[in-house]
Amino acid sequence: MQRDTPEKLSQDPRRSDPPDVTSRGSDPPAAFTCPRCGREVVERFWGPCASCRDELVRTQVRVPAERDAGRFEPAMHVVPNQVATKE
Repeated sequence: MQRDTPEKLSQDPRRSDPPDVTSRGSDPPAAFTCPRCGREVVERFWGPCASCRDELVRTQVRVPAERDAGRFEPAMHVVPNQVATKE
């Protein structure tokens, strides 16, 4: 059995290079209805429109509060080690 040469393999239409999925600007904008406000928008990805996203960020993003960890105190139902209590 003889193997195909690289030149012959490169001419085979079934062996094409995979599409470049790493380029970020390849998706054309699409027209759709915003699922939140119902307006017709043209965006690159389906989801809330830019004004809805801005409003969501303003109303839903919270700054984490400072918390004092405090000292650990075991719960009352913890049974002490039998060896430690033996005297």
